[in-house]
Amino acid sequence: MKHWLNINMFVMAMFALVLASCNENENPLDPTPSAPNAPTAVMAKSNSTTSVGLMWVAATTGAAATGYIVEYNEVGTATKLTQTVTGASTTTAVVDGLTNGTRYEFVVYATNATGRSAASSTITWAPADVRTTSIRLYSSGNTSNGSGASIVTGQQLRVAQGSQWDICFDDKDGRPLIGSPGVSGYVDNSFNFVGAPSQTAKIVSLDTALANTRTGASIGDIYYASSLDNNAKFTEFLYNLADPRIDATKNFAFSVRIKVSDTVVNFARVLVKSNGTGFVNGTGNDAYIEIETSYQSVSNVPHAIMQRLFPERPTVVGGGNSAR
Repeated sequence: MKHWLNINMFVMAMFALVLASCNENENPLDPTPSAPNAPTAVMAKSNSTTSVGLMWVAATTGAAATGYIVEYNEVGTATKLTQTVTGASTTTAVVDGLTNGTRYEFVVYATNATGRSAASSTITWAPADVRTTSIRLYSSGNTSNGSGASIVTGQQLRVAQGSQWDICFDDKDGRPLIGSPGVSGYVDNSFNFVGAPSQTAKIVSLDTALANTRTGASIGDIYYASSLDNNAKFTEFLYNLADPRIDATKNFAFSVRIKVSDTVVNFARVLVKSNGTGFVNGTGNDAYIEIETSYQSVSNVPHAIMQRLFPERPTVVGGGNSAR
């Protein structure tokens, strides 16, 4: 009897041990908790001269994220700074306290209670002056208002101020054209403004690839998957806003280089505002388009190395006028 009692006590002890073990891990088939997978599709935009906006896509596989960490550093330096983003559904961040004209490298990590993911792909970006106040560019026939603007200062300008023009609206031949003044109908073969012969047009080149253009509610709302590079075809150019490849129901944004010398430029972006059906407002000589701009006052940013950018004499690519 005593022997049988000892066996029962042993069995009960073993059962208690198994039960305790099950309570510690109620479902032994559950996998070991893991960190989430890395975010993808990281994009950036300039918010101001001291801040950059980031956006990314949360991983759709692996463990769920509960937040994110943005890590960044100045290009060429090893010092890493971080910013915590709370919430699994928050997939944007604004990084403040940056230096105008300085290029930064950004990566994003997803986090949960277990740890953090591998790093996302790196995107390089710089802050810039973003101007959401509209500038109106009027018809070539308007005698009261200007058809050109300085992206540098954000001012509307008339033909007499042609040496300051960085962008113009040209409807001299009936088409709504916007782009480089030097290949517009405002200049003659001497590269001077018609009606103001002493004014020589600046050399300003545009990214001519429609695939690189963007849409957005405002110039400050547009994210980019990568910074500009010399693979894009920049040349003196006029976009035809009536081109059927351009969606006239959405704002239309493109990139610009303003020449300082053959190897030094300032970068900018221009957004042409749609009225819902097209880009031209009003009729006749009172017709106008509205633009917004962003401008990088530090030369060659976000590009570190520049190539020779401009031909001896600009040519027109696509739906623009011939320089005359």
